[in-house]
Amino acid sequence: MIEQRIDAPADAVGHAFKEPDAIARWFGWDYDGLEAEIRYIFVEHSRWHGPHRLEGHDGTVIEIVDRGAHTVVRAVRPDVAPGYDPVEEGWRAFFAQLAFALERHPGASRRTLRVSGDKAAADVVAALPEGEVRLDGEYVLAVDEGGALAVVDARDGIAAEQPGPVAVTISFYGDNGDSDAWAAWWEEIN
Repeated sequence: MIEQRIDAPADAVGHAFKEPDAIARWFGWDYDGLEAEIRYIFVEHSRWHGPHRLEGHDGTVIEIVDRGAHTVVRAVRPDVAPGYDPVEEGWRAFFAQLAFALERHPGASRRTLRVSGDKAAADVVAALPEGEVRLDGEYVLAVDEGGALAVVDARDGIAAEQPGPVAVTISFYGDNGDSDAWAAWWEEIN
């Protein structure tokens, strides 16, 4: 089970799952197939059970729980084996992106940069720009001084000192962010 607290009303969180344009403000990263992926996952192969429960084609259930002052969004996946699961880790990252979008940039358009390759995750984390950095399970979430969100995911764990698969998704809203600077940042990490 994956949970994310979001400081936004449950209706706003629910809306973020129901309209493809709203989903694109937080889900995934920019690539040619994103629109089709959103339609496949959230529109064509899922069903709503009431206003706050979405069941996906793979059995994943997304629940939106109204807690009054905040909302909890939860994904429950059937039959998840122990260990690293890229789908589960994807949902963790996407929910972090959803919280960031609704709490800091509600209604704003987003652009993203995704960089990935074999690097020592500990080196990637150590190289994050100054700003707000926090550990969220096996993810590192960083907000740079310009207000861009970077989500670091590493298959071997974020403290791994040996090279392994690492991906960083950076979300920019409005004018806050320089994708060229982030791309150069990635290239400089050994």
